[in-house]
Amino acid sequence: MGVTSKTVDRAFAAFHRRYVENATRAWDMDHHGRLWAQALASVESQDDSGFVKTLGELRSHWQIAFAMANNVADIKRVKGQPSLMAISKVLHFFKPRLFVIVDRAMVWGWVLMHDWIWRPMEATRERVDKLTGCNAEERDDSACDVASYVTVLISCGQLLRDNPRVMAQFAKFLRSKTTTTAVLLPDLETYAAAAVEWLLLGLVELPPAGVSI
Repeated sequence: MGVTSKTVDRAFAAFHRRYVENATRAWDMDHHGRLWAQALASVESQDDSGFVKTLGELRSHWQIAFAMANNVADIKRVKGQPSLMAISKVLHFFKPRLFVIVDRAMVWGWVLMHDWIWRPMEATRERVDKLTGCNAEERDDSACDVASYVTVLISCGQLLRDNPRVMAQFAKFLRSKTTTTAVLLPDLETYAAAAVEWLLLGLVELPPAGVSI
């Protein structure tokens, strides 16, 4: 999928209007940047207390329930199983270069419901199903399963390879929308998963002009 540079900028602007300016529970850009920095610091320093603090913030601000803060197996469960959507949030904040958040309300139940975005991913999911032995007939499409999440990661990676300017445009956008006291890491141009997630959230707010499949 090809997206023009002008449309990328329009998509990030649309994302900001929908999820920051006009949202009931506004997206706090400063908090987002600080949490990335805090999570990275806890990993690099192997600081257990910093790791637990970050998990606590995810629990309170990002609707991720933990029975025990130090046991990832106790992440929020759905129908008795660990929620892949909740796990994707934890993975994202500790590895925002790699893991896209696929939550139920915004990505799985909204972005991926648009045929022009999901249709190109279907062939990839069929290949992932074969490689992983997933039975498509038993899939509950009301929630994201492992094969679907792997499909999203593969497809998002390809989207960024097809549109290499997105990373720089994302970094410029984020720096322009945070306050002067915000904690932002200097390598935002490498935050691929965050960039592609926000791009998709913005694209579905726009008419499809400038996007070719």
